Parts: sequence; structure tokens; C-alpha cells
Amino acid sequence: MSAAALGVGFKQSPIHLKPTEPQSLLTYGSQPHVVKPLDMAIRALSLEHVVLDHKLLTGPPGLGKTLFSKVIANELQMRAQLHGLTPPMFVETYGANLNSIAALDQVVRELVQHPASIWFIDEIHVVNKELATKLYLLMEEGRYPFEGSLNPTSIPHVMVLGATTDYGLLHAALKRRFGEGLMLRTMTREELETLATKLGFAIAPDAVTHLVSRCWQSGAPYELKILFKECAIFATAQGHHAITTDIVEDVFATFEIDQHGLRPADRSVVQALFKRPRYRGKDQAFYCYGGSESDVCAVTKLDKTEFQETIRPRLLSRGLLEVRTGVGLALTNLAIIAYPELNA
Repeated sequence: MSAAALGVGFKQSPIHLKPTEPQSLLTYGSQPHVVKPLDMAIRALSLEHVVLDHKLLTGPPGLGKTLFSKVIANELQMRAQLHGLTPPMFVETYGANLNSIAALDQVVRELVQHPASIWFIDEIHVVNKELATKLYLLMEEGRYPFEGSLNPTSIPHVMVLGATTDYGLLHAALKRRFGEGLMLRTMTREELETLATKLGFAIAPDAVTHLVSRCWQSGAPYELKILFKECAIFATAQGHHAITTDIVEDVFATFEIDQHGLRPADRSVVQALFKRPRYRGKDQAFYCYGGSESDVCAVTKLDKTEFQETIRPRLLSRGLLEVRTGVGLALTNLAIIAYPELNA
């Protein structure tokens, strides 16, 4: 049975990076604390090796861990071509799809056919204990116990490149084999402004400043890219060859993005928490506006996954939301000051 038939989400190909995306580590433009050790590790490779030891990318959603993995793979492929070696194959799978022994076995059988591959596993922390143990043996000893086989099979060296948004949930055996993770950091305002000039559509300097003003707090390039794409669409539809401040403002107004970068769904969470004052002590003094995540999602009718992956990070990054023991989610003083109109 094929990997596709098993629903593995198996992807095997040379790296396809857009012209506007970095092609190598040194042109990545950010994350120098991760770029430098990886660059040194690649330089130190002998000609007998075309891939690195296993690496783990960690950090919040939206920082570009998938793109970074492709840049690493592209760098290794370019190095192999330079030295006349067979370039490593890049294989991309998703932890959620590696949900059975049959699925895991099928991917590894594909890897056996391509020596020295780079196996990228996105959200690797969701791989369960039984499968994580099999992965560990592959990573530690270069052997893999296929189902139904009495002895583990020796396989060509594979670089497992994992990515996770929740390092704490990663199985302990995999943590030990990966060692210390390479944590991607949020981008600075200046880095985001530089990125906005490299996204493939012209944008005026003042428009860059205005655009970034409502998304820099998260430090995540995905938020900027989403807004930039809408601005480019608006500019093209109106016959403009560059994004202007007026176009950026039109996008903000259309999608109801306020001065703090919040959308209507974000503001609905703030409003819902305002309706949940908490009191403490014998005199029942006001403590905070707070509630559980499940309660907030039920009241606002928001999808829990969307809330966890998009809305909550946006509110947390702007200092409008905090996590309090015994309460769950709570509005900060900044939120109370910034949105008095929602506390009605």
C-alpha cells in the first residue's frame, strides 16, 4: 500500500523555494543564533557525509519552521552538487499523519530507497509513545524494526529534522536523541520591515511602516505575510503597481483590524472576558476578568484550534491576555485600558 493511500501526507522532492524566499542559510536574514551553528556544522561535514545529525526546530507558531527546514535542505543539496555528490532527498511528513505503525513503516521503506535523505517531521510532538520508540532506534542506531520482522533493518543514514510548537509534549526518548533544540525567535520590528520589502510586490516606505505597525507585536512573519498578500491584491485590483499607505489603510478598514492589530474575533474574546469578573477574599475584592479557554470558546463560538493557534497568540503577544493559575485566561491592565468600550 502506498504512503498516500495510508494518508501519511508523504512528500518527496527537490526543494522548491520561491525567488523571494531565502535560498541559503546566510541569506535567511534572521535567526543568526541558529544560522551560525548550522552553517558551521555544514562546513565541517566530510565528503563521506551529505546530511547533518538530527536537528529539532522549536518555537511558537508562525515563525517559519517549515521554510527554515527547506532552507537547511536546500543548503545541503547545493553543497552535495558542489562536491559532485548525490544530493539528499527532502521528505516531508506531518506528525498527525504518522498515527500508525503501518504509516510509519511505509515512510521508512521509502527512505530506504533514497540513501542519506532529510526527513522533515512537522509537529513531531504528536507522534505517540510506541512510534516515538521506533523513531528513536532509527535515529540512535540507524536501524528500524519493521512490523513483522524479527530483527531491526539497517537503513542508510537519515537526517531527522523535526519541528514542534510544543517541546514539552515531545516524547522523552526523542528529546534525548535530538539534544538541545534550535529555537527560532520572534522577529524584531526592523526585521519585519525588511521582510516586507522582499515579498515580491513593490511597497512604498511609508506603507511598510504603517503595515508593520499593526503586526510587529507578534514577531511572527506569517501575520505580516497574510496582510501583505491582501494589500497586494487590493493594489492590483485598483491598477496600482505598488502598495501605498492608503491601500494598507483600506485593508485595515475592510478586515476591521484596529490600532492594536486585533480582528473582530479577537475583540470578541476581550468582550467575553469582560463579562467574567473574578473576586477573591472574604471581602470579595475584584481580582481579574478571566475564564477558562473552553468557556471563552463556547461563549464566542470560536473554533478551539483557531483560538489556540491564532487568536490566543495574537492577544498574548500584544500583552492583552495572560494566563493565571486557578483562573485560566485573564485580561491584563493594558487590555482594560485599551478597550473600555468592550466593557459595557
